Amino acid sequence: MNVIKTSNHSNDQAFECFKTSIAACLRAMSGKVNLEVIYSTQLALNSSSSAYLPLPAKQLNPDTLAYLRGEADSIALYLKHHNKEIHARYAPKSQTERKIFDVMEQARTEALGALCMPGVAHNLSVRLNNNFKPKEDLDRGKKNELSLEDVMYLIAWESITGELPPKYVQELIGLWRLWLHNKVGNSLKQLIINIKNQNAFAQLVCQIITNLELVEPDTCKETTIDKYPTINNSEYYNVINQSNDLTNAKAQTKDNNILKDVEISRRLAGYDEINKEEDTKLLPDCSFSKKYGKPSNNYTAKYKEYYRIYTTEYDQVVQAEKLCSAEELQNLRVKLDQQINHLQSFISKLANRLQRYLIAHQSRSWEFDLDDGLLDTSRLSRVIASPLYPQSYKIEKKTSFRDTVISLLIDNSGSMRGRPITISAITADILTRTLERCYVKVEILGFTTVDWNGGSARKRWISSGSPKQPGRLNALRHIIYKSANLPWRLSRKSLGLMLREDILKENIDGEALMWAYNRIISRPEKRRILMVISDGTPMDDSTLSVNSRNYLEDHLRKIIKYIDSSSSVELVAIGIGYDVKQYYRRATTIVDAEQLGDTIMKHLILLFNKKNKVAL
Repeated sequence: MNVIKTSNHSNDQAFECFKTSIAACLRAMSGKVNLEVIYSTQLALNSSSSAYLPLPAKQLNPDTLAYLRGEADSIALYLKHHNKEIHARYAPKSQTERKIFDVMEQARTEALGALCMPGVAHNLSVRLNNNFKPKEDLDRGKKNELSLEDVMYLIAWESITGELPPKYVQELIGLWRLWLHNKVGNSLKQLIINIKNQNAFAQLVCQIITNLELVEPDTCKETTIDKYPTINNSEYYNVINQSNDLTNAKAQTKDNNILKDVEISRRLAGYDEINKEEDTKLLPDCSFSKKYGKPSNNYTAKYKEYYRIYTTEYDQVVQAEKLCSAEELQNLRVKLDQQINHLQSFISKLANRLQRYLIAHQSRSWEFDLDDGLLDTSRLSRVIASPLYPQSYKIEKKTSFRDTVISLLIDNSGSMRGRPITISAITADILTRTLERCYVKVEILGFTTVDWNGGSARKRWISSGSPKQPGRLNALRHIIYKSANLPWRLSRKSLGLMLREDILKENIDGEALMWAYNRIISRPEKRRILMVISDGTPMDDSTLSVNSRNYLEDHLRKIIKYIDSSSSVELVAIGIGYDVKQYYRRATTIVDAEQLGDTIMKHLILLFNKKNKVAL
């Protein structure tokens, strides 16, 4: 273990400097400038005016530094995100239940920091491992060696962040999983949906505590079934439920459902170490998840009259990671990174230009004459003359593009094979990272078919006597590479799937466009931008061989008209080597795939510029 080596005098200086910097960070993160930070060997309860940290040893080492930072981050996040009035309103009467209620609220506040700040996530992880490091050898056969509140804290932390419990207690936690899964499994999956809303989160925790049946029911002060909030956010729900066929071969027969949840959490946390035995089980799931539903066909009645679908039984809406093994997905990501290296400087320049544009617009709008915030330098003379005069501060206003979501719908047809799909994947990757830094959410979707030449749908049609005018005669495959709520770091590997050539088959654009539209229209953001990247006309040989030649094209035009008539979604298209202006009102055609990055960045700058919002 590395130890910071200094002389006695310089060591004392470094020690004091470290304590000062930790205290300053705690105040800054909590937003409490006047907070008193006290280092002591005997810790006391923290309050809104004082925080107690363990007094570290003077020989500072990396583990000690990270642990102390984790303690400070935990306190700061609790002070920042916790409302004691809301907490008291819903707190259970029973002491046992109150402990569970308290630790799950602590898990919520810590997760809010960990999910958006990687450094904080690391510090909290070190702290967690240190807190649960065994003091002595434990008999792993008894589940009561961890208190129930410790178990619920670790399970809540795992459910929200996707990070597995410390290795020292994973086996002990495993002894509780079946019982917890049967009691509150579905409720635990919903924790992440409400982490920003303490009110809704507290009600959900009360429901969990009630379902555990530890004491008499209805012990939460203000929670009833009627008051339980209706949750209608599908993004993280989808990530969890679409991974429901991942299993652990070692104990599969004992408890598949619990082990699925563990593997899902590993995926969300970015773990890829899957045994070779398990790789053979990671085959594509050709059935639909009930949570996802099939590709949406919410057309008006007149659209249904002219556009028919022979069968939707074989259609798929799948997470990208389910279409190949974890090992292959990692290899594809490495391949994509190698391609990115060749174009990194070029596309990064474009991305930086977009970021500078957004940041420049971000810093132009302020609220002045406030009691707190950043010091308004234009009021310096007043501050000097009257130091106690209030309203000398300013706060930056949230600009409109922060409340924006962008959906990239990428053609995954066979004609995109090679340079076009590679450039599309690279651009989507770099664009996502850029926009995330500017608080713009990005969704990346792909569309293709399950088979060439109709596959199972056509075989079924033939076995039924080949009725005339069957309509669409192939199985759709709609791929979710990245949902809008999922950060880039948790979905980066999925983008590599675009480089897998056997994914690229035929393209039925109209239904894919309607699917992407239905996803983005349900988003809470005020501004929604849907950008389509394609290299040609809709094409499915099986469908066009038994319907009119323009069957898919006509359907695409109707869907575009339907979306354009809605002012709630801005539809933009980029054609690679093909003029898509004949379909889309706002479109650009590029000759070379390498123009894609430049074109997308220019489009987005124009879209974010209100003066050019209509014409591109």
